[in-house]
Amino acid sequence: MFLKACSLSLLLLFACNTPKGSEATPAVMEKIKFDLNEIDERGLTGPVSGKVAVDYEFCIPRSEEYANLVKKVNPGIKMLDKSRGRIGCTRGEQLCLGTTSQENWKSILIETAKLDFVKKIERTFYE
Repeated sequence: MFLKACSLSLLLLFACNTPKGSEATPAVMEKIKFDLNEIDERGLTGPVSGKVAVDYEFCIPRSEEYANLVKKVNPGIKMLDKSRGRIGCTRGEQLCLGTTSQENWKSILIETAKLDFVKKIERTFYE
């Protein structure tokens, strides 16, 4: 029993120390519908004279449990109740808005895409 507890503790310790974003599979990256290579390390894209952050949106099932899971991975996320967004969330879904204008933007975005219930993440353009 002691050996099992120690093994489990070591496994959890290893899992907690694994860098976020380190296991971005092609399937996970396919969910992100814009080119991350166009975004610099500060989370900005565009010409030198006019760099901007990239805003993005995705839908999640409408429930407090799913919302809490997203907030744990992406603390800066904004959730809107009454908007479908350009992505077209259904009535059973909640619109989530994120941005690359934050520290560790890339690992946060990848960890968000790893969530099974996040089907796609699209760039948002405001008018």
